[in-house]
Amino acid sequence: MTRARLNLVTQLCVLVITVACGSPNKAGAPGSADTATVGGQVAASMGGNGSANGTNPSAAGALGNGGVNSSAVSASGTGSFGTATDGGNGDSAGGASNNGGGAPSASGGALTVDVKITGGTGSSVDVTTGGNGSSVDLVTGGSWSIDVATGGGNSVDVATGGGNSVDRATGGGNSIDKATGGGSSVDLGTGGGTSVDVPSCIKTDLNNVNVYVITDVTNMSTTASDCEGNMYVGGNFYSAVGYSIGGKNLVTGDACTQYSFVDAGNVSGAMVNNGKAAVAGTIANSQAGCGGIARLAKSQLPVDFATLSAKFQKLSTALAQLPTTASATVTRDAGGALVLKATDPVQNVFNIDASQIGTLTLDVPLTSVVIINVTGTDISWPGGSMKLPGATGGVNGDYLFSSNVIWNFPQATKFYMNGLAIHGTVLAPFATFDASGSGHVAGQVIVYAMTGLAIEFHPYYFSACITWPKAN
Repeated sequence: MTRARLNLVTQLCVLVITVACGSPNKAGAPGSADTATVGGQVAASMGGNGSANGTNPSAAGALGNGGVNSSAVSASGTGSFGTATDGGNGDSAGGASNNGGGAPSASGGALTVDVKITGGTGSSVDVTTGGNGSSVDLVTGGSWSIDVATGGGNSVDVATGGGNSVDRATGGGNSIDKATGGGSSVDLGTGGGTSVDVPSCIKTDLNNVNVYVITDVTNMSTTASDCEGNMYVGGNFYSAVGYSIGGKNLVTGDACTQYSFVDAGNVSGAMVNNGKAAVAGTIANSQAGCGGIARLAKSQLPVDFATLSAKFQKLSTALAQLPTTASATVTRDAGGALVLKATDPVQNVFNIDASQIGTLTLDVPLTSVVIINVTGTDISWPGGSMKLPGATGGVNGDYLFSSNVIWNFPQATKFYMNGLAIHGTVLAPFATFDASGSGHVAGQVIVYAMTGLAIEFHPYYFSACITWPKAN
């Protein structure tokens, strides 16, 4: 397996490494087959240019140069796989067994590695040594996990499902390679640095919200449509006429167990159906089933609006950096419609200009995720039709493929649509959406602010994962 360092360009990954070491007994000589896992090579790996012998430990290298912003790394001889065979001063190389006083204990080298990916549900990797053995727990947004335990030595017992494998090699260094059916891997490298290879396809949790407005929703018109799914508003919500929310909110079981409307400000004109409602500010001219609208302190709301807004803005910025798929072409058909075509069965990325949007056809494999980055600050989509692959059905007969598509507008400060149906999630977290026109969106709508409520919103939640490139 090719090792790759975590690509920081995606701006989605946070790598934290904490190393706590015991007394500075000598570790096994780096490179030997029986090197103590924590006391020897791994200490060098985690610490970058840090000392591998524990006698004169040096500070860890900087991120990208082998270390991972850790503090000084000691190559303690009390690693989890046993240390000096004489159990005393650690004068000989650490072996695979737990002999004498060198047996691992709570005071031995305790090594923890956390890898978290933000912008989605994220994934974490915890590697803990010390005590009676080592364990590795991987829990990702993709719901796969693996536990790897040792019996106090260099043997690794693997309990996996779905064809996962763990390979631990000693000698030139220690490595744990995890390969899953989905192509996920964790690679703890050797030498002067540690490489962590996160899953290439990361589940991006858009929180199953049909419409999310970071600040205010204002509708001064007497015309209003509806949001058929749920709606989160981080500021005030005002509609001059009653606005229906949650009529077709996708819930399982009792609708009253799920929120259809959450607002962090004052609310007027919200008519909430098929779900609970909670508001932090004042309530006027509004109603809701499921016991009415609850008044809660902002800190008690079921939505952390500050975290959510930062997450979506970072996601939009990161998606904008994805390169165009190699097979992608952007052409016009005989009728003048824009044709976006690509053949990758997993993910297809298009980068186009706002002046190109209008009537269009999306020609991609049904198995693929599609991300369409649209540049421009003032987006006006005045009409047209849209054709996607696959069948129609589901909510109001829209394309089922809508759940595989993200329309990303990373530069937009204004967004206007009229006289068309957009299929796919509209991600424009820096833009004010003028929704006073006509038409509907079959997908999620994530915007900074919204004026007008004449656009109808259908609940198609982006359910795929995004493949991020890795540095070589």
